Amino acid sequence: MNWGGRLIAATAVAFGLTGVALGFGHGRGHHGPMGPDNADRILERVVHPCHATCFDESRTCSEAVNSTASTCITSACSGDVGTAQTACKSGKTSACQNAMGTLRTCAQTCTDTAATSGQSCRTTMASCLGKCGQGA
Repeated sequence: MNWGGRLIAATAVAFGLTGVALGFGHGRGHHGPMGPDNADRILERVVHPCHATCFDESRTCSEAVNSTASTCITSACSGDVGTAQTACKSGKTSACQNAMGTLRTCAQTCTDTAATSGQSCRTTMASCLGKCGQGA
């Protein structure tokens, strides 16, 4: 997988874990934390506290992965981040694409680490859910 693919994969892993964790109990449409589905989410947490704990831990893990990756990229590639932000203000122009390519190259170590950490979050969540048992 090339560096661009790894960046996309790491981002997808991180956001996917967050989406799964935040999606627990969302059987129907979602209308915010206090919307119509909030009662269903609360009931799911009460009926299945073990699962809720696993998803809470997964969300915390994926948020940590995102935060660590962002800090890593900002620290290691500050000049490239600024260049990409400036180049991409006008949209996805060729200058923006070039700047993003340079940033991807610089950020590769950070995004590779994020992908590995994201996999660890998924493994931990699966193990946690496996320990919950049926109906837990």
